[in-house]
Amino acid sequence: MPGVTPKGAYFTRGSGHNQYGGYTEDSAEYQVVMDRLARKFRRAATLVPPPVIEATGTASEIALVSVGSCRGDVNEARDILHRSGIDVDYMRIKAFPFTKEVEAFLAGHNKIFVVEQNRDAQLRSLLTLETDVPKSKLHSILHYSGLPMTSKEIVEAVIAEIGDARRHTQLAHA
Repeated sequence: MPGVTPKGAYFTRGSGHNQYGGYTEDSAEYQVVMDRLARKFRRAATLVPPPVIEATGTASEIALVSVGSCRGDVNEARDILHRSGIDVDYMRIKAFPFTKEVEAFLAGHNKIFVVEQNRDAQLRSLLTLETDVPKSKLHSILHYSGLPMTSKEIVEAVIAEIGDARRHTQLAHA
């Protein structure tokens, strides 16, 4: 019998529940539950903390986006880039679902570097799925070596991308 031993297989049903928590295979009842969850998710976006936005004040077209664990490295990278003549705005996302401020910040920048300390670009994936930002605007800066991230990695990635963009612009105007 499946599930009888600790190593045994077991069955679970793939059906759902209705709005009262009762078992149902009725698609209309199940859809009511899914629609309710969608409403709760939209409402949650109005209640979670907004992101922290640090603008340069120079109408920068370049932005860094991250979560709190990268904040120190991002701030140091912004200082280094500023001294190199590259002003970069920063948004530290504090919650999901994303607030309207996240969407507005993304819309206001042409090149957005998403700084993450994981291999799978989870934040970039969420931004792509949950906002209207074009994928082409988002550039991943990923760090997952097991060692702490440094500002050097961020600076090098930004300069490499900006340098490529400047080269392409110069070639187009030549």
